[in-house]
Amino acid sequence: MVLEDHIRKKRRLIPPVRAAMGDNYSPFSWSLQVVPELFWITLLINELGPVRGVEVARQFGDAAAQVSKKDPKPFFATVTSFSELSEDEQQDLLGVIDDEALTQFQTVLGRLSVIWPENPLSFTQLQSDDAPEAVIDYLSPRLEEMYNRLSREATLAISTAVYLGLDQDKVKVVKKVFDNHSTAFTDIEDYPATEASRKAGSFFRAMAPMLLLQKEDATDLPDWVDSFWNGLSAIGGCSGGYQGIPELPDVTEGIEGFIAAFTHFVHDDFRARENAWELDLGKPQERQVILALLARQATHAIEIVSNPGIWNPNTAPIMLRAMADVHITLVWLLQNPKERVPLYVQDGLGAIKLEIAHRKEEVKKRGGEAPEGHDQIIEHFENWLESQQLEFLTEVNLGSWSGKNTRVMAQEAGCLDFYNYVFQPFSSAVHSYWSHVGRLNVEMCQNPTHNYHFLPVISSFESDTHWCRLAGKYFANSLSFFDEFIGKPELPVRSYCVIHDALEVPDTENGDQDSRSS
Repeated sequence: MVLEDHIRKKRRLIPPVRAAMGDNYSPFSWSLQVVPELFWITLLINELGPVRGVEVARQFGDAAAQVSKKDPKPFFATVTSFSELSEDEQQDLLGVIDDEALTQFQTVLGRLSVIWPENPLSFTQLQSDDAPEAVIDYLSPRLEEMYNRLSREATLAISTAVYLGLDQDKVKVVKKVFDNHSTAFTDIEDYPATEASRKAGSFFRAMAPMLLLQKEDATDLPDWVDSFWNGLSAIGGCSGGYQGIPELPDVTEGIEGFIAAFTHFVHDDFRARENAWELDLGKPQERQVILALLARQATHAIEIVSNPGIWNPNTAPIMLRAMADVHITLVWLLQNPKERVPLYVQDGLGAIKLEIAHRKEEVKKRGGEAPEGHDQIIEHFENWLESQQLEFLTEVNLGSWSGKNTRVMAQEAGCLDFYNYVFQPFSSAVHSYWSHVGRLNVEMCQNPTHNYHFLPVISSFESDTHWCRLAGKYFANSLSFFDEFIGKPELPVRSYCVIHDALEVPDTENGDQDSRSS
């Protein structure tokens, strides 16, 4: 059995570490939450070298702890922690810290003032004459390294934070654990070249959640993490090969012109929604999940319309059922994205973790010999999972990701008609129920003496634009719900206009499954 060490709670498999944490655990993101807090340490180490960079960070943290009058004193390792110093304490810090260390601190971190004029370290008189473009060119590669928690930069940053915690008497390590990792601070200098250094890195990274993500009692502290991402959000736009919109064809008539025009305007409709929803780099999950579902709906619509050979009652319902599934999921998420989107994501991460475990188990059964390409698949899945959540903190859900069946989700989302007239009827095609097979893959024997029994038939169909119209209609429905969610109901749906104008036969309810959705 795979994942035997996990603790089963009903339909959930809880990792041992998660189970040990109990109610103290809350999901965290290395890149979103830890990187903004430790980036200052990375810059110091990068510019001054590991030895001097760590020493300057230590002196700065110790000086803050020395002048702080709070009881208990904050743990001065994160950028946010320096917000807890009063103005008098900030001036006291500047008076007690070594002049050389302060000068090096100001020189290295001065660039931060260009992107974040007001930040928790501004009291050190950070300033730079560099242009914003030059600062971005400087920061970008270092941020890229920090986002990868396994990188040398990220690992040295977290190990330095642990070191500061010990130095400030904020970190307590059980003797047995300390004995097992007594050489960690010297081993980490060689990371990731040696096995000992990699073990040390794992030790330090495991301490990140409890060390850096403690909630402070003070509720009036400025939210540095939000400020960090807001500063980066304002710099340029997103980039990537995904952005291109297919050009309108020279040929505007015939099936080729129709398909090309529809494809163009689906992309156009989607990009209009993407641009209308403001990007928040500090809280990207809701936006990226919902837009990804909308993009999947767009992909389905394009694939159906682009393949007239599937415009028939046998194949089209399979794809249209997938569109119905996306629509119900999308609308249900839109009603409460803050709580529901994480459920959707966590289920997907758990599903990949379970698949990895099954694939590794299969390799064991083969005596350690993996089929060709198998290791690459596992590595791809592991990298995808680890880019979003630590594997040892990821639980597996063997039940419904939402805790509800699709009908209940549709009812709560206000689209029960869509479920009744689209999702449920088209499910018979997906699962090959008799209600589908018994109508489309049989014909009646014409010999009266045989009592008109059914004969199996490999059916062939002529293309029917009715099914093409439904694909455009369902995509338009999803766009409509999304537009209401972002408060832009006036956004046009130009892709469905292509279908409406091109197909002269009105959309009728002709006896086959149809959409009478809202």
